[in-house]
Amino acid sequence: MNIYLKIIGIQFLALIFGGMLLEILFDIPEWLSLVIVGLIFFCTYFAVQIRCSINKSSGEVSSDGIAGARLCGIFISSILLPFILGIYIYQAINIIMILAGVLLLLICRKNISSFFFENKWKKIFWMIYLGCLFLLCGVFSIFACMDIAPCIGLKGVPRIVAIGIWAIVVRSTLPPNTLLSRFATNNYKINANK
Repeated sequence: MNIYLKIIGIQFLALIFGGMLLEILFDIPEWLSLVIVGLIFFCTYFAVQIRCSINKSSGEVSSDGIAGARLCGIFISSILLPFILGIYIYQAINIIMILAGVLLLLICRKNISSFFFENKWKKIFWMIYLGCLFLLCGVFSIFACMDIAPCIGLKGVPRIVAIGIWAIVVRSTLPPNTLLSRFATNNYKINANK
């Protein structure tokens, strides 16, 4: 059987069982269950693709791979954080987060390029991560809060799941030599050779 057909089959199985579990086990809003099921669909594909790519890749992680992984981690975290904290619809908090993000990035401006392009981790990188996270989180919330105004935040089990996903995202995107950075490095090499 073609590898892509296998991946699609795994995706649909994850989609069906994920949707059933969400409906049976958790009492969550319909829009949130659709978002989670969609994430399950795409994450299954990416997990299989990353695993296959890692098995074929060799060599050191490139600066492009590090930048790709860390940007991906910041982007996903900035979407999850407002729902975890329940601050999505509070404009004053969103503005404070933007200002705090800009301030943190100004304080750490000399290390920003190192954060995105060096395959290592320093303590000051946490400040850069939080600065980027607060800035994007505030911007996303300001421009989208009117669309999802009924959602004040996740509670109970969905919040615990979201915190777990956030921890996995941080662990798999920020440290040196992560699977995602090696996957991104391999992709850049393939595209560069075309």
